[in-house]
Amino acid sequence: MPSGLPPTSTRGHLTDGPKANHALTFNMDHSSGATQNHLGRNLMEIKGFLDHLNIDPSQKDFWIVRIGEAILNFKNNVELEKNRKPSETQYLALQIQNFSRSIKRRSKISTLDRRWHQLPSEAHIFINFQLKSVSKQFIDFEDLDLTIDADQQLLFAATNRAKKWVQKKRGYSHDYPTLDLVRAISHIYQSATGKKPGLSSKEDTRDPDYMTPFEKVLMAALASAGIDITLDGTRSLYRSVAQNKPIR
Repeated sequence: MPSGLPPTSTRGHLTDGPKANHALTFNMDHSSGATQNHLGRNLMEIKGFLDHLNIDPSQKDFWIVRIGEAILNFKNNVELEKNRKPSETQYLALQIQNFSRSIKRRSKISTLDRRWHQLPSEAHIFINFQLKSVSKQFIDFEDLDLTIDADQQLLFAATNRAKKWVQKKRGYSHDYPTLDLVRAISHIYQSATGKKPGLSSKEDTRDPDYMTPFEKVLMAALASAGIDITLDGTRSLYRSVAQNKPIR
């Protein structure tokens, strides 16, 4: 079974589960009616899979909402990537590089925090994505304690990787929105069930089309996001994300 994703650290989001009075709604205003209907159907399919898992019935809607939010976040990130112009890419890389230099110069915590909030929202997305990748934890900038040297070094490494990612030529079959979605679904699954995501293997003596509970949830989530991928492709994608390997 793959290791390294998702984390067990309490620093990661969602590890404490739903709160008692959490509103079980999320904003879909930016989605078309067709997108909402498609997403709704697939979330109902995911809910059917969760019904067979050992999850507190009162918490199932919470986790369905979290999956829906992850899918909508994926769609938003895809649009950002699609519409980004070359000139914007250069500007974004420069902003990330300047932030990296601030970390390297050991700027005051208040200065780093101010410059973080001055960064474009896309820079936040790329750096937060790399924070998850570098740390192998489901964390964002807000989870870091910049008074701790190790956290500053983690942010510095993630920022440098984010700059390189922005500048590199495209050509990967799975870009960062897809990888981020897989990480999110994996983390949600473990948080909801208390179990690590499991994959079946070719050596499995059961039906060759057998899917583990996690595979069913992940496949349904990817389908809901509009990602056309085979079961073997999904397993390979998850293993690469879990092992923090580049995906081509």
